[in-house]
Amino acid sequence: MFGRVRIRHFDTPTSRSMPVSQQMRANPMRNQWLLVVALWSALGWGWANVAVPQDSPAGNEEVARVMREFEGRGDLGDDSDPASPPETIARLKVPDDLQVELVAGEPDVTQPIHISFDFKGRMWVVQYRQYPFPAGLKVVRYDQHLRAVFDSAPIAPPNHVAGADCVTVWEDTNGDGSYDTHQDFIEGLNIATSVAVSTSGIWVMNPPYLLFYPDADHDAKVDGDPTVHLSGFGLEDTHAVANSLRLGPDGWLYGANGSTTTASIHAPLSDHPDDATSFQGQCIWRYHPETHQFEIFAEGGGNTFGLEIEESGLTFSGTNHGNTRGMFYPQGSYGTKSWGKHGPLTNPHAYGFFNHMRSEGDRRRFTQALVVYQDNVLPQRYRDQSIAINPLQRCVISSELIEDTSTFRTRDFETTIQTDDRWFRPVAIAVGPDGAVYFADWYDTRLTHVDPRDNWHKTSGRVYRLTAKNPSRSSNAEELLPSRTRFDMTAMSDNQLLRLLAHPSRTIRFLALEVIVPRIEASGDLQASLGEILRDSKDERRLLALWALHRGNVLSDDALTKHLTASEPDPDLRRWAIRLLGDNASMTNDQQQALVELAKREADVHVRSQLASTAARLHAEPALPILREMMLRESDQGDLHLPLLIWWGLEAHCKQHADAVADLFADERLWRSRLVRQTILARLMQRLAAEGSNKSYLVAANLLAMAPDDDAKAILIRGFEEAFVGRKVELLPDALQEQLAIFRKARPGSDLPLRLRQGDVDAIKQALQLIEQAETPIRTKVELIETLGEIQTGDTVAVLRRRLQADRSDAVKAAALQALSRFSDERIGSWIASAYQSSMDDASNLRETAIRVLSSREQWASVLMDEIDAAKINVERVPADVVLQMQAFENAGLRERVASRWGTVRATPAEKQIRIAELQSVVRSSSQSNLENGKTMFTKHCGTCHRLFGEGGKVGPDLTGYERSNLDFLSLAIIDPSAAIREEFTNYRLLTADGQVLSGLLENQTPETVTMRTAEGNAVRVDRDDIESLQASPVSLMPENILDALSTEDVRDLLAYLQQPMQIPLTSDSIDAN
Repeated sequence: MFGRVRIRHFDTPTSRSMPVSQQMRANPMRNQWLLVVALWSALGWGWANVAVPQDSPAGNEEVARVMREFEGRGDLGDDSDPASPPETIARLKVPDDLQVELVAGEPDVTQPIHISFDFKGRMWVVQYRQYPFPAGLKVVRYDQHLRAVFDSAPIAPPNHVAGADCVTVWEDTNGDGSYDTHQDFIEGLNIATSVAVSTSGIWVMNPPYLLFYPDADHDAKVDGDPTVHLSGFGLEDTHAVANSLRLGPDGWLYGANGSTTTASIHAPLSDHPDDATSFQGQCIWRYHPETHQFEIFAEGGGNTFGLEIEESGLTFSGTNHGNTRGMFYPQGSYGTKSWGKHGPLTNPHAYGFFNHMRSEGDRRRFTQALVVYQDNVLPQRYRDQSIAINPLQRCVISSELIEDTSTFRTRDFETTIQTDDRWFRPVAIAVGPDGAVYFADWYDTRLTHVDPRDNWHKTSGRVYRLTAKNPSRSSNAEELLPSRTRFDMTAMSDNQLLRLLAHPSRTIRFLALEVIVPRIEASGDLQASLGEILRDSKDERRLLALWALHRGNVLSDDALTKHLTASEPDPDLRRWAIRLLGDNASMTNDQQQALVELAKREADVHVRSQLASTAARLHAEPALPILREMMLRESDQGDLHLPLLIWWGLEAHCKQHADAVADLFADERLWRSRLVRQTILARLMQRLAAEGSNKSYLVAANLLAMAPDDDAKAILIRGFEEAFVGRKVELLPDALQEQLAIFRKARPGSDLPLRLRQGDVDAIKQALQLIEQAETPIRTKVELIETLGEIQTGDTVAVLRRRLQADRSDAVKAAALQALSRFSDERIGSWIASAYQSSMDDASNLRETAIRVLSSREQWASVLMDEIDAAKINVERVPADVVLQMQAFENAGLRERVASRWGTVRATPAEKQIRIAELQSVVRSSSQSNLENGKTMFTKHCGTCHRLFGEGGKVGPDLTGYERSNLDFLSLAIIDPSAAIREEFTNYRLLTADGQVLSGLLENQTPETVTMRTAEGNAVRVDRDDIESLQASPVSLMPENILDALSTEDVRDLLAYLQQPMQIPLTSDSIDAN
């Protein structure tokens, strides 16, 4: 994730005598050793303060140097001139029945980042002018991901250091639909990202604070100083801070948090102001303005910047991933993260996560935010569908939003806006009260955040709206709003507001709800009217009435209970009645019984989804019977979300009520459930084992005793073993040992891996014998070898050496190599070097694995250099990251040998540019290419790590969603793969306490272990107690010499195949224009 640190490089005689063009084919691996110490000094620890300009954000000279010399990654921008707003609009291509209008532009608005609307039809825009550096703070160091560490935390307004951000409100003064005047509501904000307007004032997301500015008379003028409601949101990366603030229909305030900022949230007005809720980025959070409760609503996603709550209260967000439109978030769920950069989930026992919504259509990264269009102004094809912005590709994409079991998927039906204007950067989207779709355009050729220079074009920015050329606005409520951009709901009567709850615009309906709620407590008539709406099964306003009555604290238990029965025809009412009970965390006996009945018979998957989420929030006594009934619905095992939601509901009660959880399984029906066997049993046993207490072990023993058959016991034991992968098993209580012995007698050898982790001498002897026996299945051998490598018993080394030298299976040899790497025996290096010649060939990746294992320990790396010097190992086979790894050892002699052999490990930027130009010349030299051969080249040279069109490995990024049609992008990525490493594919260097170095992707983290995915695709789990250090590397796992083995024709065919927009049928003689 870093730019290159400029260092003196040493040319070898070979590189001086050969033309660069010849080096490209013969030996461009003048490969990249970087002075790692210099990198970590500059970026990892910082320097003492020296002379730095006072107005610089750098807190010392080393940080200033990084800011000057860091070569940015990604979409850096160019020197082109901006177009005027009318010129930009003229270049936006939209469907014939739509049009784009300019709402606001520079100089009135610059760097807009958020748009929202209020109950007077006014438009509120946050201008993010202070980005990227907070005013008044100094960067004292950067971490390995270019996240800043500041010299202090900013003080909250009004006694703060003023920044350049402001909140501006636009108003339509004459009702003609044009926002013709504006004023700055708040100036001097410092990293403000979003606002939400309530009837009592304005909420401002200004990390690290959530602020409330009073405006009781709704005149868009601050009535007094702000109140701090939350503190502790991170500022490390100001492109990924807390954002997208909005009022939820349930009375909570919702927001998103980006991927690369951490948080430790305090609610100073709560009953427990000293308590902190901590998380490491990527979540949807919420805060209750009255109870002052803060919580994570759902966790995970991409760089979560954008938040949508559709008309029934379902929650979505955008993402920075490709091949998806974003995330769908059930309450209390856990989603995918980049574990290395963004850290583990807050729950170490989640044991699973949700992925982004599946998508068909444009796979390019990335749709930053989306709206579900629920209005009547745009043509019918957009109703209830997704409209998403893609700032990287400069387009807006419309997609069908389709139910996908209990989640959703999308199918693109239109690129609604596209342009050749390189400045067009839609970064925020909202549906206005007029039914138009509004876009905030950052308007800058630069988009990347991976560049510490503040060279943004700070004087540009626009707000547009997309609307129909001939809008349809037929509505019975239209007479209440002659203008949909100028009105005053606070001046309307209760009956008028109730009529607006039936308006075709979701934006109008939600705004009317906000105005109704403060009136409820003082108006019995309004309460009665809302009650009548709720009781009328044909009234489309029922859900809004439920929200209003709940927020007004006048929704009775009896009324809520009525919506928990099968007689309630609206599944959204059932779902929200369940959710409100969970938010209250309490219920009556009748309500609890009703939830159990729903768990048995509910047909709607979204209701069942919420039922599982609510069960995680309730006390164990009412929750567990609900979960029992849900586990019995084994057909839900095929749902994309429900099995894990049910597990998370159960897991929430394991710590305090493990006995009660286990008692559920006295019901023999559970053991027959496919959902229980495939999702619950192993995870439950893993959870009990991870607890590691005598009590939890006894509960595990009880579960084993209850298991009705050996297959069920085997599943439980597999889960128990999973908790100890990479670790040794501590002493187990007798009751558990007895149950394990019973199962061992029924299935001899079945618990062998567990006994190995317990250090059982007989088990170790048995495992070594099985490994040596030819009739032992290969899979069994590999599993035993992996376990023996983790526990590192002394008798193992000799057996592993023999398997490496003589086993007929490459899989066994590979396992033996990896297992041997865990031992610090100096002799192993020579054994591997010998086996490299006698027992390995080029038909597999064993030799590549051997090279990496040899480079993983200092004494073995010397053996590797000996073999290279003796021409027994080809220097061309050593990847750049391996060279870097050897250079990082403290052995001066070894480092000199590496330098003398490779010279400069990284070619200079000038050399890279020459090679890029040569590659592009090869590609453009012919109009014909063989796509069949291109696919073969991809499969052989790229597909082991990368996926394309659903085929290939997962060590590197899926290339399908990347800008592959851009030859400049492709050639840079191939020639200089370390120039722009996606954060989730950062290469990490792990040093163990006994001196082994592992290099690879950080696949997972738990409180006990770290899992690395090596370049060969092997998952290596290491006990945290055995880790000396863990650091990100600036060098990609992808070698820079990937094209060396290819002919000119192969290179041309490969690039042509990579540039295909979609998978096409191929035949043996497929020829296509390049």
